[in-house]
Amino acid sequence: MTHADLAQLSVWEFTARVDGYGKANGWKTRGAGGELSDSDLAAMGVEGF
Repeated sequence: MTHADLAQLSVWEFTARVDGYGKANGWKTRGAGGELSDSDLAAMGVEGF
């Protein structure tokens, strides 16, 4: 894939390709809150988890 090809991708397409590449190559993933516990999120005022 060339730079010109990458420039034509939507943000969604680019993100999907990066995610697929990471899964295929054993990248470790985190949840939406990363390494934060529920109490850490609550202390920061994050709601709905």
